[in-house]
Amino acid sequence: MERNISEARNVPLISVVMSVYNGEEFLRDSIESILNQSFKDFEFIIVNDGSSDHSGEIIESYCDSRILYIKNENNKGLIDSLNKGIGFARGKYIARQDADDVSLENRLERQVDYLEKNADVCVLGCGLEMIDENGNFISNWIHPTGINVVRWNLLFNNCVAHSSSVFRRDIVEKIGFYSKEYKYAEDYDLWSRVSRFHHVENLSEPLQKYRIHPDAVSSISGNDQIEVRERISWINIKNEVGASTFPDSFKVLLPKFRVDCANAALDYASALFELKNIFSENRRLSMKDRDHIDEYILSCILGVRESLSLIQTISFIFKGRYYFPKIFWTKLGVVRFLLSPRHKRFITRIFGRQNQPLRR
Repeated sequence: MERNISEARNVPLISVVMSVYNGEEFLRDSIESILNQSFKDFEFIIVNDGSSDHSGEIIESYCDSRILYIKNENNKGLIDSLNKGIGFARGKYIARQDADDVSLENRLERQVDYLEKNADVCVLGCGLEMIDENGNFISNWIHPTGINVVRWNLLFNNCVAHSSSVFRRDIVEKIGFYSKEYKYAEDYDLWSRVSRFHHVENLSEPLQKYRIHPDAVSSISGNDQIEVRERISWINIKNEVGASTFPDSFKVLLPKFRVDCANAALDYASALFELKNIFSENRRLSMKDRDHIDEYILSCILGVRESLSLIQTISFIFKGRYYFPKIFWTKLGVVRFLLSPRHKRFITRIFGRQNQPLRR
């Protein structure tokens, strides 16, 4: 069932797509954050995915010609609902919006302006303001920026927030929309497939309030989401290294691989540096790109330290001394690596909080 709240609908530049399932608590704030955008040329497709609460009544309370209301009689799930909503979209761009998040007033304006000026970019995310269930500010979350930097990060994990994304409808239609095979990480799968042929980018500017609360998908499906993300990461790594190498040697980069001795740590570091070399050969990297990748590798090596004893750590440094990038020997990288987690916490209490390392 679908109902157009107004008969008059001109072809818009953007189609904002939202799926709602029992989201009454935050729904009104989310809807109004889109309706109040500074950029006005959009349609707003809202799919009510069989909600049993008052979500439907909230949606129907808005009399705005830009809203297209689609109602599933039964709960179909996020992937089916998004694909259904996108099927009704007519805009050049698809913008995502989750029912518990809030877009800042200039979000669509800033993202569409960038995409109009950068035809080679297919998917565009943005920075986030993290908020709690009461709307209180927690912190800013700035995702990696730069097409090569984003591509590197996508090898390991999702770095484009789904609800912050805007993408080109025609290109993604050709590649294929959300796949049910990757439930809970359907966005990571889509960005990964897009990135093999087109550029994916982020704006550093926080343009959306991302709500952290117990009923969020990431909170409910954490373990399943991690398993699916690992499958996608492995596909990405294999696609990057190609068939001419030994892809199984890169399995040590997956989170399930346990680093519990100096040799295992050396295998992990070796795979990282080899992947960096392959990645660098496949594209032109700026100095900024190379610095970011080195920082990422350093953060991963520092993360390995927590599984090693001091003796294992010294053995790893000695055996792998020729592998380590220059950054490891500067910025106190080697000192930070030698320190145990307990000593790190002690120094942090004395000198203040350190920058958090990037996640593997």
